Order: sequence, then C-alpha cells, then structure tokens
Amino acid sequence: MDGASAPPTMPPGHPATREGAAPPTADDLLKRLDAQPDLKSREKSFDIAVAVGKLYYSSARYAEAAEYLGQAWPKSERARQLFLQQSKKVSTPLTPPDACRQPMELKALLAEMEKRAASNDAAGAAGCGAMAMDQVLEAEEMRGNALAVEGDAKGAAESYQRVLQVDPKRDGSLYGHAMALIESRPDDVASLKTARSDLAAALATAEASSRRELVRLTSDRLDRAITAGGFTKLAANEAAERKAKGPPKTPPFVARALAAQGGMGGPGPGPSQGPTQEQVQRMAEAAQNMERTPEVEAGFAKLVEQGEDSLAKGRYQEALDAYKRVVPFQPENGRAKAGMAWAMVGLNKQPMADRVWMVAVSSDPAAVDHLGDLLKQKGDEKGAKALWAKLKASAPDYAASNGLDKKLN
Repeated sequence: MDGASAPPTMPPGHPATREGAAPPTADDLLKRLDAQPDLKSREKSFDIAVAVGKLYYSSARYAEAAEYLGQAWPKSERARQLFLQQSKKVSTPLTPPDACRQPMELKALLAEMEKRAASNDAAGAAGCGAMAMDQVLEAEEMRGNALAVEGDAKGAAESYQRVLQVDPKRDGSLYGHAMALIESRPDDVASLKTARSDLAAALATAEASSRRELVRLTSDRLDRAITAGGFTKLAANEAAERKAKGPPKTPPFVARALAAQGGMGGPGPGPSQGPTQEQVQRMAEAAQNMERTPEVEAGFAKLVEQGEDSLAKGRYQEALDAYKRVVPFQPENGRAKAGMAWAMVGLNKQPMADRVWMVAVSSDPAAVDHLGDLLKQKGDEKGAKALWAKLKASAPDYAASNGLDKKLN
C-alpha cells in the first residue's frame, strides 16, 4: 500500500474521523507519532502497540516497528496461556463462537475466553483464543521479520520461536526461524540441524509458492554445511574445490536455457529459434574454443555494462538479451552470471531462474553483491535491496561475514 495516497486501517476502538473528513494517511500519522518523543515509553494497549508497529513496518521503518511490536507481546501473555490451557482440553477442530467472530480488541476477546473457561466451555474459550492468536502471532512474526531486516538474527530467532511455541506449523515462522539460526549460528551444527527440521516442516505444511523452491535450495545447502561441520568449513571446502577444478564451464542447463532463447551467438545478433540438443552442445563447444581478441573482449565488457544499465531501468528482457551473448563465452565471468541471474529472476522465468541464480550465488556471491552496488549507483535502490535480500536468504554465511545487513538498512 502506498502510504502517501491510501489511508491505513484503523485498529479496533480507534475514534471515528470527523464526519466529511478523509482519514489521515500513513504519512500523516507517522508525522504525528514522530512528534511525540515520549511515545515509546507511554503505556499502550496491545492493539494500539500493534497498530503503531504495523504502521512503521509498512513504511519500512523496521527498528521502530520492532520496538512497538515488542511492547505488544507481553500484553498477550494471559491470552496465550489461557488458549494453550483450554485448547488441550479440546479434541475437535477449533471453531470460534459467534460472539468472537467480529473484529474485537484483544482485551475483549480475553474477557470472552475467561467467561467461557469459567463455565467449563473449553471449546468456546479455545475458539475465541484462536481468534486472539491470529492477532498475537501475526504481530510477533512481523516483529521477527523486522528484527531480521535490521540484522538482529538472534532476536528474530527468539520472536519466531515464541510464535512456534503456540503454532508449530506456521510456515512463515518456521522459515524465518531457520534462516535466523543459520545467520546467527552458522557453525553450530546442533542449531543447523534445528534449522533443517524447521525447513522440512515448512515444506510439509506450506502451500505451493515461490518460497518452496527457495526452501528446497536452502535445505540442500544446509545439508552440505551440516556434513562439513558448519558454513565456514563448507565455504573453505568449496573454495578448495573451485581452485582444484580451474575455471568452470557453463552448466549444461544454463547452456540449454541460453540456447533455447537464441543466446549462444557472440557479440552480435543471436539465432531466433531454439536449437536442438545436439546444436546446443556444438555451440557450447564453439563458445569455449573461440579466439579471444582484445576487440572481442571489449565487446563482451560493453554488453555486460549494457545489461546492468537495462537492469537498473527494470528492462529485464533487454538485460537478458545482452547477458546471454556473454555467458556462454565467458562462463567464469561472475559479473555477467550475476546479471543474467537477476534478469531471469526479474522476468520470473521459473524454475530456471532459481537454478541460474543459485549457480551465480554459489560460484561468486561477491559478484552478485557487487551487482547490487551497481544497481544502487545507477538509481535503482529498490532493486538493489531486493537483490541483497535474496542474496542474504540464499547465502546466509556470505551475508553474515560480509556485512550485508548494513546495506539492507
């Protein structure tokens, strides 16, 4: 939602706006909040603390969001404990009574829960509690997200863990908890195994989404890190393997993707039709054996720069057209691979986009990181932060050791 043009959702119990007057915009409310220096220390209800936290969160002011959402959590303690207590007495799916279905403040829901618990209506108390937990867990999961963006992986892990204590199948918190553990304890094998269990549970419970492929890829790398004894040792092992193998060749599936889009030609117009598998192999071999004159190398460098300019302007297809004329001939060019991967992500060419992205990240994460710097320099700060966020999720060990959180703030 664009805070400058659309009014925010008011919390339950918020005073009505003056008749005939438009509700204040998010920017209006933020200015009023910022003008109250004692706001953080002032006593607030759960609902007001959450409403203020959400407002800051929606405006990408994550430190303030975490502050206010953190104030909300202790005020939910009685509701959480009563929900856990009463839900243990119910063997059937929880169904909220009619009295708890309409929007209500947490205080009102808690009063209804206590009334029903006192009359031995465990099903009704737990059903009202389920409505209360929708509010409570959403707020605490959002706090975990805000802390993660701010670089407080330990705090984020604690927030997600609190959510999972109430709802152990909540896929957003399972994924967030896993990533926070990986970032905060990259060489603690016991914590990495917990993260692996979280990801397995997320895959089992989450609906089909783009996150599923990311979870699968993260799980594969996590397995390798656990086997190696941590991400630091895994990175060292991979560096030694790359050095022993020498310059990499274009991965076969990358070659097929490029060839199918007419991308195996040199610095000039490529073929317009997708070739056969045999032609792919021949073109890949020709690319590897091509003579590299200074003029040809300069042409490749210019294409990479053109691709970066196109990415910064959101013209992903133009960028991909430039990169696919470079990568087959320079499979070791991390800058070109990073750009091609981000172009395919921008075009949502799945599942190939994620596979090419992981090739770029696993072979040269620094080049992917540098692409974010270039995008920011060219005026695409939003794209740069999106790239860094995806890089952090894909390579948490690299992110932790290279200060990626500072760029995301």
